[in-house]
Amino acid sequence: METFQVCLALLCLGVLTEVAESCGGNLVATETTQFLTSPNYPNNYVDNLNCHWTIQAPSDHTIIAEVTDMDIEQDSGCPYDSLWFYENGITSNKYCGAGSVPAFDTTTSRLDVYFVTDTSIQARGFQLSYRAVSAGGRIRLAGGSTPNKGRVELLSGGYWGTICDDLWDINDAHVVCRMLGYHRALSSHGSAFFGPGSGDIVLDDVQCSGTEETIFQCPAVTNSDCTHSEDAGVICDPYIRPCADLPDPANGYVTYDQAYALYHCDRGYEISGTPNRTCAENGAWVGPEPSCKRVSCQLPDDLPNGYYTYVGLQYMDTMTYSCDPGFTYGHPDNNKNTFVCGPDGTWDYTTLPTCTATCGNNDLLTDDSGVLYSPGFPGNYQNRQRCTWVLRPRDNHLALFQLHFLQTEHFYDKLTVYEGSSESGDVIVSLSGRYPPDDVFSSKTTDDIYVVLETDATNTDRGFNLTYWASDCPFPPSISNGVSSFSGQLAGATLQYSCDPGHVLIGAPNTTCVEGVGWSAPEPTCQIVTCPALPSPSQLVVSNHVCMTYGCSASFSCSTGFELTPDSPGQTVCQADGTWSGQEPACQVIHCPALQRPEYGKILGNETAWGSVIEFECKYGFSQGSTFRTCQGAGTWSGNDVICKAPIQCEFEADFCSYEQGRSDDFDWTRTNRETTSPGTGPSSGYGGLGYYAYIESSPPHRAGDVARLISQEFEPEGCAQLQFHYHMLGDAIDTLNVYIETRTNKLVRELVWFRKGDQGSAWQEARVSFPPEGYHKVIFEAFVGSSHTSDIAIDAVRLIQQPCADPTTEQPTTAEPTPTIPPTEEITTLPYTPSVTVQTDAGITNVTTTAPATVNVEPSTTPVTMVDSTMVTTGQPSASTSIQEITSVPPTTLAATLVPVTDCRIDQHIPGDGIDIISSPNYPEQYPPNLDCWYVITTDPGYSLQVNILNFDLPGSPTDNNVTSGGCTDDYLEVHAPLGGPPSQRYCGQALSPGTTFSSNATFALHFVTDGVNASGGFSAIIRSVPSSLA
Repeated sequence: METFQVCLALLCLGVLTEVAESCGGNLVATETTQFLTSPNYPNNYVDNLNCHWTIQAPSDHTIIAEVTDMDIEQDSGCPYDSLWFYENGITSNKYCGAGSVPAFDTTTSRLDVYFVTDTSIQARGFQLSYRAVSAGGRIRLAGGSTPNKGRVELLSGGYWGTICDDLWDINDAHVVCRMLGYHRALSSHGSAFFGPGSGDIVLDDVQCSGTEETIFQCPAVTNSDCTHSEDAGVICDPYIRPCADLPDPANGYVTYDQAYALYHCDRGYEISGTPNRTCAENGAWVGPEPSCKRVSCQLPDDLPNGYYTYVGLQYMDTMTYSCDPGFTYGHPDNNKNTFVCGPDGTWDYTTLPTCTATCGNNDLLTDDSGVLYSPGFPGNYQNRQRCTWVLRPRDNHLALFQLHFLQTEHFYDKLTVYEGSSESGDVIVSLSGRYPPDDVFSSKTTDDIYVVLETDATNTDRGFNLTYWASDCPFPPSISNGVSSFSGQLAGATLQYSCDPGHVLIGAPNTTCVEGVGWSAPEPTCQIVTCPALPSPSQLVVSNHVCMTYGCSASFSCSTGFELTPDSPGQTVCQADGTWSGQEPACQVIHCPALQRPEYGKILGNETAWGSVIEFECKYGFSQGSTFRTCQGAGTWSGNDVICKAPIQCEFEADFCSYEQGRSDDFDWTRTNRETTSPGTGPSSGYGGLGYYAYIESSPPHRAGDVARLISQEFEPEGCAQLQFHYHMLGDAIDTLNVYIETRTNKLVRELVWFRKGDQGSAWQEARVSFPPEGYHKVIFEAFVGSSHTSDIAIDAVRLIQQPCADPTTEQPTTAEPTPTIPPTEEITTLPYTPSVTVQTDAGITNVTTTAPATVNVEPSTTPVTMVDSTMVTTGQPSASTSIQEITSVPPTTLAATLVPVTDCRIDQHIPGDGIDIISSPNYPEQYPPNLDCWYVITTDPGYSLQVNILNFDLPGSPTDNNVTSGGCTDDYLEVHAPLGGPPSQRYCGQALSPGTTFSSNATFALHFVTDGVNASGGFSAIIRSVPSSLA
């Protein structure tokens, strides 16, 4: 009954549109007025409505809508209940209360109506009338002299308005003319060609394709900023030609003037051919069809210190400006460098770019090769400038450079080039004035060079020009007893070696520089002509078997029961061609073939005669094979070939393999095969998703800065090798993981070769580190606890992998003074003298503090120090005071050779006058190995004496019983020979030598350190100083 009453109330207003109980829907507008009302109108609407109606008219019609009654909850801005409209991309204001609403006269055939209510306060709602209007009845031409021409006017909101000429073209005119009943448009016009109109600017930016039925179907905007001086107009074609319309040319269009067709081109194109054709009475067009071709641009302007490239010189083609190497590009339009050929035949730049040489501020240049100019070059640099550049042409390659131009104020404006990436490196060259050297300079040990230009407050000049590049191959080293010649260091260069007379070349005589590889063959050696080893079967006796070089002689005889074969000589001589004279001697006995040494093992014995027994040892344990093999009667060896275990490899599945926990750290590494106990850090499983791994637990009681170390056994790689391992560093408090390689040759060097600090992500990462080619090595993993429990660090899958040996690298001669070669990332520094000695060591070596003699002092260092048998190397800035010098190994003196036996643990050191050094027991401060027989033979320059000051001393045994005659110090002990050749001191063990104990000697000195097979301890360390004999 209620619905019927609402319908009766609306019948008097026009044709009623039935409103469904649901809120919203699709409505069809006709040219008859219809009504839309809010739910329950004229009774109150309900709460929580969200209504949307779509009113759709035929495509060639628009819609006129008017709110005839409105009673909606009133509030400023209509935040609660509101009515609004959407048409052609524009949303109207929100309406509420009982005020009037402007009539809507759409420009398209669709209108969307929205009505929303909140949860309280209802009112009667609204009533809306709407009807469709034919588009043709909403357009007319005004201001023209004939009906087919004039200003285009549109009926909108009951008033006539105009169209703005922005983007107005012939396609828009075609649509207007068809709406007015004409076949086509002859032309389109703007700028109020038919006079200015009045009323609103109804449409702007109209973009018809020409196929639309009405202008209201074309893309356009209704909020115009135009004035009536920009009113658009058209001339429609009233003429009926016997010829059919012509197709538009590509990138153009055709207009008509009675019997004539006029061809036009779009922007950026121009007519090629006759621009018009004529319609004949027989309905055929007369004349050739023209085309539209792209407008052409001239060549771009030349760019000083730069160049341009282009893909074409026609409309919409692009051109790019670039700078010559060494110059920096600039353009006021955000450094725009690509420009377009415009429709008017000009490039779309108004300001030419610039290419200038700039003053670097630690600018990093990483091209494989390049050019560097002083700022302003080829003009003058400015006063009071400090310009810096880091040149890194290629990682892990030496950097080379050469000056081609130099012109600075002599003495005051200076160009300096340093080794490395800062001024802390060695100076390669420092120049000022007008004479650049012809030399090619090179970094020595790094892939960086640091360039600094400093100018003063007066006088400027043109500056400098240098080129730099990366060497594909290192500078060839000189070889002992031979010479080398090469054609360069870039890919394709050749290198030739030859030996002095009386020597033979070992290795390849020729090699080629290969990019990414280096020299294609390793460096050869020149050796004095040597004859092969003389045979040594068990029954053959050889005299003078040590001398094997040219001119040496040897005689042969056999043991009892054996004799030389009839054709064996009694004597042989090593000849110039490297062969022994005569036939090879032999005792008539069966021999087995020589056995090969197993990788990571050795052969004890080299006999091959029948009955000989060969023993094999593996450094790191047997994998398979026979420990003893006997030469059998058939000339074959018993047993199977030996395969030894590889060193340092560990998956942490069963234990820590051959690794030991550090003894001087704060806590131990832990193994697990699941997540660590600390949330937010650590892996969930080992590398690869399965198995155990090793990690440091950062939860209490461990504190920030606590360190844990994992140390491998000592090993010697077979050939060149790399350490491969995987690490996991996840957590917001992750600190540092360091990897050291401790190498023992005639020195003991512990070097930081790899580190990571901070969060490295949630995945396992791989790392590889190369071992030095010589010496015995240990691997030390060192991890630090961060500032909270989220700093667990883990390692897994530690392996030793073989790699091709790199070509040896030597320093390339330069005009700079030579500097000592040191491990990467470390520099030799000097340490001033102070009243006490504190040696702060690097990872794995604890601080040692004691009282030294009053004249020998080393200040505490905040710089990491690498302890070696004969060297203390630090990382830090040089000091101007007296330095602790690196002690180089020299051949033993004749005296040392006759007095001290050669053992596996013997170190011969020569300390120059006024030099100072630190020595220690093997592995110090960790426990020394068992079964040592070590000699430390120390010499100094004539006129100097040696002083030895004990820093630490800790051996097994009773500290109160140190005299061997009374039965003490029979296990591990230290003897002092001062001077060398003199009688030994008593044996010292326990803690008999307190810190500060001093021994003095003349220019020679020796320590004899002996250990047994058990009860290893911390060992000893001491400072050795060379002082003038007058002060000793």
